[in-house]
Amino acid sequence: MATAATATTASKSPPPPTTIHVRDSKHPEGPRLTAIPTAWAAFVALVRRS
Repeated sequence: MATAATATTASKSPPPPTTIHVRDSKHPEGPRLTAIPTAWAAFVALVRRS
C-alpha cells in the first residue's frame, strides 16, 4: 500500500500598509496623495458607486 506524503509550506505575507501613497506615473516627481487605509477604502467604495 502506497502512502502519500504531504508537505506544508508556511508562507508569511507582509503586514498591511499603514499609509497608501498615490502619484501620477507620468509625473513621478510631482505631488503625491497619501491616505490611511480606511480613508482609501472609503474613497474606493465611493468611486465604485459612481
